[in-house]
This record gives sequence, structure tokens and C-alpha cells, in this order.
Amino acid sequence: MNIKESLDKLKTLLGADASDALSIISDIERQNQDRDRAMKAANKESEERRIELEEKDAVIKSKDDEIAKTLSPEAKAEIAELRKIKEAHEALLTAKAAETLASWTEKAKLLSIDKTDKRYEKVEKIKGKFILPTEGQELTPDQIAKNIETYDLLTEAGYFAVETQKPGGAPPANNADVPQPGSTLGYVQSISKTQ
Repeated sequence: MNIKESLDKLKTLLGADASDALSIISDIERQNQDRDRAMKAANKESEERRIELEEKDAVIKSKDDEIAKTLSPEAKAEIAELRKIKEAHEALLTAKAAETLASWTEKAKLLSIDKTDKRYEKVEKIKGKFILPTEGQELTPDQIAKNIETYDLLTEAGYFAVETQKPGGAPPANNADVPQPGSTLGYVQSISKTQ
């Protein structure tokens, strides 16, 4: 039983004495009719769009069929060859991206070194130069390439090198003949020169 039938049945049960109730029921019937008209209009519009889309799909399919029929065997072969080249190129790009990612993953380990490492303070100073992913985000191949470029530049400049210095200082540069203090060879050389 639909709303209209239910309201009609309610009217007959109430009789003529319930004028306020009948007025409310009439308002409900008008609202129901307005809603039905709006639904029918929306359904009709939706149906028209569906038909229009089906017609456009049919036109596109017929144009595709026409193009396929007009292509010569040479053109079809060339298209197939171009598709192979495209697939090979995409595979090459994917492999290069994987290689770049692996390289960055290895180099990025330096950015999370332990606080006891001598390079820790240096690394903390330059972390802002790198693009680091936020939680749930991955870096793009371009961002990874930029990070690698920055890392390589810093490495070439010797930024990550650990300074090691022997106790007592380093020997003077280009003075191979000068005996070094505390070495046996230096002592022997100093004695042999004085004699």
C-alpha cells in the first residue's frame, strides 16, 4: 500500500468531524505529489543523459572502427613497434627509478646515525637540505634524484668525512726528510746527521 492509499483510508476512518486532521493530510498529499513530480523529472533527465552517453559511445566506437579499417598494414606494424618501444621505455624508467630508490635508501641511512657518531652534529645541521617523506608518504623519483645530488655534492666536498688526527698533531706537509718526534726512525736520522 502506498502513501496515497494510506492517507485515503485514514480520511475515511476520521470522517468529516476531523477537519484539522484532514487539512494536515491534504498538505501531506500535496508534498507527496510534489516529490513524485520531482522524482519523475529527475529520472527522465537521468534517462536522457544515459541515452545521450550511449549515443556518444556508439559514435566513438564507430570512429575507432573506421580508423582501424583505414590503417594500412605498414601503419599497423609501425603502431605495434611504437607500442613495444613505449613498453621498453617504461620498463627502463621503472628499473632506473628502482635503482635510484635503492641508492637513496642506502645513502639516507647516514641521516639517521646514532648520536654517538662524530658526524651526528654535522648531519643534523644539513638534514633540512634533503626532502624527507612524512608518515605514509613516498618520495617521487625527482625528489629522490635531488636528494642524491645534494648528498653527492656534500660527499665530494668532504662534509661527511670524519676528521682523524693522531695525538701530537700531524706531520708538516712536504717534509719527508724531517724526523718526526717520538719515532725511532726520526731518532736514528737525527743521530746520523749530527755525526
